[in-house]
Amino acid sequence: MSSQHDDKLLPQLQAELAQKEDALLEKNSLCKDQADKIDALVKQMVEMEDNLNHSYNQTLESLYASMVQMREEKEHLMQQIESLEAQMKAAKQEQEEVHQRALYSAKDSKEMGALRKRLSEMEEQLVESDQQMRLLQKSAEKSQEEKRHHRERSHALQAEVLKLKYLLKDKANALLVARISVDKKAQNAAVATQWPFINATEELRTRIAEIESRLSVSNRLADYLQKKLQKAEEQCDHYEEQKFKMSAELATLKHQLLEKADQLAMSSQTNEKQESEIQDLFKKLQDAQLTLESNRRDGELKIQQAVEAAKAGQSELLHKISQLEYRCTESHRLAEFAQSSFNDLKVEKEEGEAKCNATIAYLEFKLKEATRVSEFAQNTLHKKNDEMKQLELSSMGEKKRLEFKLTEASRMTVFLQNKLQDMERKSSVEMVDLQFRLTEATRVAQFLTTNANRMSENMQTQRDEIRSLEEQLTATRDELAAAQTAIQAKDQALESHGATINELQQQVRELESRLLVSQQLCDFLKTNLSQAEEMKNVAETEREDVEKQLNVLTNQLSERKMFSRLNEDPCEDTTKSMSESDQDSLTSSTADDMDISRDYERQIADLEFRLTESQRFSKFVQSKLQTLDATHQQQVAQHEAEIARLKFKATESLRIATFAQDAFTKATQEKQAIELDRAAEKAKGMFQISEADRMIHFLSKKLKDTESKYEAKIKELEYNLAEATARTSNNGNIFSETREALSVAYPHA
Repeated sequence: MSSQHDDKLLPQLQAELAQKEDALLEKNSLCKDQADKIDALVKQMVEMEDNLNHSYNQTLESLYASMVQMREEKEHLMQQIESLEAQMKAAKQEQEEVHQRALYSAKDSKEMGALRKRLSEMEEQLVESDQQMRLLQKSAEKSQEEKRHHRERSHALQAEVLKLKYLLKDKANALLVARISVDKKAQNAAVATQWPFINATEELRTRIAEIESRLSVSNRLADYLQKKLQKAEEQCDHYEEQKFKMSAELATLKHQLLEKADQLAMSSQTNEKQESEIQDLFKKLQDAQLTLESNRRDGELKIQQAVEAAKAGQSELLHKISQLEYRCTESHRLAEFAQSSFNDLKVEKEEGEAKCNATIAYLEFKLKEATRVSEFAQNTLHKKNDEMKQLELSSMGEKKRLEFKLTEASRMTVFLQNKLQDMERKSSVEMVDLQFRLTEATRVAQFLTTNANRMSENMQTQRDEIRSLEEQLTATRDELAAAQTAIQAKDQALESHGATINELQQQVRELESRLLVSQQLCDFLKTNLSQAEEMKNVAETEREDVEKQLNVLTNQLSERKMFSRLNEDPCEDTTKSMSESDQDSLTSSTADDMDISRDYERQIADLEFRLTESQRFSKFVQSKLQTLDATHQQQVAQHEAEIARLKFKATESLRIATFAQDAFTKATQEKQAIELDRAAEKAKGMFQISEADRMIHFLSKKLKDTESKYEAKIKELEYNLAEATARTSNNGNIFSETREALSVAYPHA
């Protein structure tokens, strides 16, 4: 029955094994397919990395080229601004010359009207350029918003990549657990097929980490582009400020030209030279207008180039983001495929599924926490961005208000400068003299202040040096005290070493005496050895003699025994026939023979005992001699080692003593030299301090004198300025009266 049952079980087991092998083959094929897909993903990721590197290098090169172009254009614009400033100065000088010359006639009113029309056209062109600049600013803001949107999208993609990475990790762990269980069931049948998928998952993890690093690089690149855009915007703002300043200057020029035109309309004289000068002024204004237009066009081109570069970077980022999205979808699909395979394995192993579900729930909780934290961070970032925008708006308002105030101040300064020019012409000689005196006084004061500053710096440095020297003195004193304590300790150590040396010498003497005793003992033992050897030789000779005697006795015994045996048989016959007397004699003779044989046996036993005793004694003497030789050699070696150690200690102590003596002498010499140097440096520093104090006292007196002189001169200058302002006010009243009179005379101007 048992055999039949076994026969039935065998095919069942074989069928189950075949089914398991088929299932394993299917799983191996699935694993191979997954490995192929993972290889394809890896290749795609490598291609994407190459594309990212290529785009990164291209963007860096374009940014570098744009930076170089911006620098060159900035230098060109600065040169143009300088040339415009020079032209403005020349125009101001010509205006002053025109003011000094005679007034124009009323015939030139038509030309002044044409000039006014052209100035109005220039103002309209300036307004149009302002509108274009505002449009460019709006486009730059839009590009910034798009860049922020793309950055947020890249952050979201990073979060999705992280989620997929965690899912792949979970699925890989679950697959590993399931495969380990399947391998245990199938008796490690498919071990070789599992490792490629595991290696592929590990490669996927590494690739995902590399993609994350590349994403961080792209984020950094986006930050770099944003910084460059901010710099370009700052440069645009700078150009706008310069343009605003130039427009303000043109407005002032226009105002001045209008005033001059009024004066020219009220005039009645003609002059061809003045007409040519006005034409030159008009040409210069046209040149300034052309330069302004060229600057505006250059700024617009630069902004367009920056916007195009930003758009190109954004397009590249969009392309990369689309590639990443495609990769994410592929990874999603792979994750779904892994989930399906995991569900197939889940049916076979429920316990592993429970563990995996627990880990997945834990990771989902972690992901929810991470998303919550990221949302919180995004909200905080949005709040910070809103605050920054509000601050920027407030700063822009303050900036515009300050610019308006600056324009008003510049206009007032120009007006006051025009008024003060007459005063300056009248009091030029006095002012030149006073300026010369002031320059001389300032030069002397600067010279004295520089000398005083130098002296104070020298004094400070000298004081610092003296402090450092004092600190070094204290440090050297501490070092010397430490050296003295160390030397005292070394002296004590040397004394202790001397005591130890004396003790060691005594020990050496004792050991030498012990060596002598041991040598005497060795000699005695050697003599004893020689005597023992002689005794041994004698005992050997005696033993040989005893052995010979034993041999002789044993031979005699054997002969007697043989003879007694031979005599026993006939003796029995003869004893029967013998008489009693003969028998008594025979028994007595046999008793004598027995006694003799016993004596021989006793002698033999005694000789054998003596032989064994002599052998034992000789062995004992040999062992004793060997032990004595060994102990003697050990004692000799110990004594020699002890003597060598003591000699080494003595030499070391002597060497340390000599070294300590040399160090002490060197330390004392160095101490004396340092004290001498410190004393000399201290004396030198004290002398320099006294000299510096003396110079400071002298310079302070001189400064007081010069200050008193300058105060008197400043009072005189203030008095002169007050008189000049009074004169200018009188001149202004006269100018206003003349202007009113001219307006009454020429109302149509």
